[in-house]
Amino acid sequence: MAATLFATRYLETLDFDEEIIDSFWTITSYFNTLRELGGAIVRVVDNVQDRYQYLKETKFRSKYVINGGQTMNPATKDFVELIDKINAENIIILPNNSNIILAANQAKDIVEGKKVVVLPTKSIPQGIAACINFNIEDTLENNLSNMQEGINSIKSGSVTTAIKDTTVNGIQINKDDFMGISEKEIVTSSNDLMTTCKKLLDQMIAGQDCCFITIIYGDTVDEDLANEVLNYAIETYDIEGEIVNGQQPLYQFIFGLE
Repeated sequence: MAATLFATRYLETLDFDEEIIDSFWTITSYFNTLRELGGAIVRVVDNVQDRYQYLKETKFRSKYVINGGQTMNPATKDFVELIDKINAENIIILPNNSNIILAANQAKDIVEGKKVVVLPTKSIPQGIAACINFNIEDTLENNLSNMQEGINSIKSGSVTTAIKDTTVNGIQINKDDFMGISEKEIVTSSNDLMTTCKKLLDQMIAGQDCCFITIIYGDTVDEDLANEVLNYAIETYDIEGEIVNGQQPLYQFIFGLE
């Protein structure tokens, strides 16, 4: 079954506080299993360690997280050192960024005596989808298949700020402009944030069979603007969606389309 990103609805059924629900996207990207699956390691974006600590101690029983960010990617040795500490035969790594997949795979090849699997999640929405498809009572093989299905169901996009003048794919980008990125490709740029969001969503949604969008807004964006972006997607493309206060730096918005 295709993964969904109805994250807040799921946590509401578990009686989570609203503050925790708001940051669900940063939390579900790691877990610890009770049976043959020992745990997972992921790249954690942004300063949300208080929320991770809360869930680690109360809800998910998870203990294994590598902290990182867009400009401080973990190295192979960081993965190896943590994997060696995990008392489990099977370990799943969710990088959640294409820049980290290589280091994770190198760690997998170095470690001995444990089965390490890298599911190549390239974004936070993909990591969420993978985790939603994880079943603590199922086998490793079935979980990997279901989690990969969740990853494949997601199309990711983001909006960030340009750090220099440049031209990419025929698009003129000026320093401090907003760039719209679909997967890894820059598809639009503008000095207006809302215009960039609209053009990016047009590129991502038009002609696609999408039914739901999750909009994760960053620490420089307020809820009103996030709702404006969501309403544009709903009214223009007749899809459902939700906003999540991710509080991430660097990226004004992260989009997950299913």
